[in-house]
Amino acid sequence: MVKARRRRLDELQTCAAFNVRKTARAVGRAFDAALEPSGVDAAMFSLLAWLAGNGGASVREIADGLVMDPATASRHLRPAQRRGFVRISVGEDRRRRLAHLTGKGRETLKRAVPYWLSAQRSLAADLGTGDFTRMLADLKELRGAARRLLERERPSRRPAA
Repeated sequence: MVKARRRRLDELQTCAAFNVRKTARAVGRAFDAALEPSGVDAAMFSLLAWLAGNGGASVREIADGLVMDPATASRHLRPAQRRGFVRISVGEDRRRRLAHLTGKGRETLKRAVPYWLSAQRSLAADLGTGDFTRMLADLKELRGAARRLLERERPSRRPAA
């Protein structure tokens, strides 16, 4: 019983999801701390930065761009809208809602960028430029592999038994 439990714990240490989530939490906490003086956290910064380059985006487009489900994207938009960083408009077909960065959102992002850049440079320096660049390429490759796995594993895509 103890050996089986130990083996399961050892297997967990090699689980991609377990390790990526642990790393994402650690990096997120570090960037949250770095961004704190700007008044936004890493999640808000990511949303504002993405919208700055992709304004007039639907919740689905935001979700796809930030690799999250639409419900999570909506949850991230609500505080951004409450704080006046984002404005929601109705699309041409009136069913589609589009998120736009406001002037306040742009100013907040502009104020946060130096804190983000400092954290980004510090992380790159700790890893070394070559390792940092390689890590970003590996993460991109991992995202692609995870998307392919998701397509294969979706229950709606599995053949009926």
